[in-house]
Amino acid sequence: MMDFTIENLTQIAIFHDIPDGYHDFILEEWRSHGITRLFFPGAIFHRALKEPEYGEAFIRKAEKHGIQLTDGHVPWTPEWALNTPEDFKDVMLENNRRALELLGQAGSLTVTIHVGDNICRDTKLGITKQQGRDLLDSTLEKLIPIAEKNKVVLCIENIISPADQPDELIRCFEKFPSDYFGCCFDSGHANVMKYVPGKDPQQLCSWIKDHLWRGNPQFYKGDALQELLPYIVTCHLHDNNGLEDQHLPPGQGTIDWAELASALKKAPRLKSIQSETSLIQQDKVYSISAMTDIFREVVFSH
Repeated sequence: MMDFTIENLTQIAIFHDIPDGYHDFILEEWRSHGITRLFFPGAIFHRALKEPEYGEAFIRKAEKHGIQLTDGHVPWTPEWALNTPEDFKDVMLENNRRALELLGQAGSLTVTIHVGDNICRDTKLGITKQQGRDLLDSTLEKLIPIAEKNKVVLCIENIISPADQPDELIRCFEKFPSDYFGCCFDSGHANVMKYVPGKDPQQLCSWIKDHLWRGNPQFYKGDALQELLPYIVTCHLHDNNGLEDQHLPPGQGTIDWAELASALKKAPRLKSIQSETSLIQQDKVYSISAMTDIFREVVFSH
């Protein structure tokens, strides 16, 4: 198990729609603030699948600046989601296979892939919960051996739809035990779905309430963090008001960060810690140093 320290925090650097000529500047800016661990960004995956040499060049570019691409997160469209219907199945498997190979080349520790919320929100699919599980399991059977071969832990995360609640994830971990398959614990998603007496599920934002849960949202009444703790390999840390997925800096929502940090320190399989907090909020923009100070004070001071 790794040390739960800010030195081991992986940060998100935005590369979406950023011209190639600015990549060196962005990477150097992060390094100049003492950041040496970054996400392998989803925007790079999109292009790398079309241009294999582009992904390899990005890895070398990061290495030149002393940056480790510690963790990856692939896109979450039907062409990537693990429980995707048969129409997208072959493309999804190929996309994730190539992503795992690229992350293996980068020496990345983990990749997070969404179970998938398209089944939950698309009434046209007509897929039952068990059919969704079957689609997911057939994918895991194929991808876990590829993760093992490339020495990258394939992680699924607790999100905010019926298909990816903690009990659904634990079912997968028990069915497919592997050192290269585990959980990405998302603090913000757990906070949104957490049952609290007096918290009204109908107050959830429309995207969660009406789309993902089709008007009948249900909070998770277990202890998501404690139940997932034996399986947690990495984590996404961000805050919110308990009703929508805001990706706020720690301490600006309703999460108990002392309790969360104390628990994560005991996660036996923890390999990385990831910030999934947005530097650009509706009412404020944070500098790299300001966000680092927030994490140091709110998360790593316990």
